[in-house]
Amino acid sequence: MADNLRFPAREMYPNRKLVVWAASSHVIKDRTALDPETDRTREMIPAGSYVREGFGDAAYVLAFTSGGGAVGSRNTGTQTDFGSPSPDSLEAKALTSPYDLSFSPLSPEAPVRTSWILGYQPMRGAWGRVVDGVFFIRTMTPTAYRPAE
Repeated sequence: MADNLRFPAREMYPNRKLVVWAASSHVIKDRTALDPETDRTREMIPAGSYVREGFGDAAYVLAFTSGGGAVGSRNTGTQTDFGSPSPDSLEAKALTSPYDLSFSPLSPEAPVRTSWILGYQPMRGAWGRVVDGVFFIRTMTPTAYRPAE
């Protein structure tokens, strides 16, 4: 995955910024900053760690999260409400804001906190080492699918 980003960045668009949309679990930069007791996919080495290795601070990882809501599955046609975030989480702090959408940069020195950035499963970690910033959506709504016309 990281090689698929390196080629266009270096060969096709060397003087441009690229925006890549991917699942947060694939682009996080330092999985070792997550508590191994709560990280269910600890063995996975994310592409983001290789991107960070190759591009350093020129690569910026923006994760998306929310304060509640539901996700949907196209395969099963089901929706799953994922409940409320834990009281000490990044999401609970964001819910104290009056805004429905917000952006927060994270410092690598930020304290260990709980978040459900990765698959709406609470995990403890030094999130400022995992991602560079968080885009918060107060209520996540499932994707709606329409038949092709």
